[in-house]
Amino acid sequence: AIRLKDVNLQARPFSPSFWKNFVTVLHEYNRRQTHTEMRDLLEVKQAFEFSLRFFENLTDPNYLYLGAGIQQEAGDIENSCQTLARIIQNFPSFKKMRMVVLKAAACELHAGNLPQSQSYFEFLLIDPPPKFTKDDILLFVSLLLRLNKREESAMKGFQYLYNKLYDKGGLYQEG
Repeated sequence: AIRLKDVNLQARPFSPSFWKNFVTVLHEYNRRQTHTEMRDLLEVKQAFEFSLRFFENLTDPNYLYLGAGIQQEAGDIENSCQTLARIIQNFPSFKKMRMVVLKAAACELHAGNLPQSQSYFEFLLIDPPPKFTKDDILLFVSLLLRLNKREESAMKGFQYLYNKLYDKGGLYQEG
């Protein structure tokens, strides 16, 4: 990662656009490395979190989306969930909203917040993200219902998928 020698950025912060560019450059640099050290991932995460002190950076959904990914890479799933929830709440017409909701659902599932994850997946049933079908999302919802001890509802979802994807002889059907 890039380190600025003899510069205390905590004591003398630069402009919001500096921090946005700094975080973006650090993130891209780390992505191009064949092996990234955890301290480098944490450094990018800390720079991102510091950059959120500026209102300009808090109001850019693309930057927040990048930051949520940075937090995930650094293993900070809880803060990533919060960042994605901020995008969902504050920017409902964001062009990448379906992917934001999918990532939020996966993060919440990973964090163990099953009801919130299920809620996000149910939202995606209306309009699935690219490369996913309603059947894919229905499978996630059914699995979460099963984990939430709602066996009857989960079985209805599984039965629907089974009937749709397989004929009576057990052979897979396209569609």
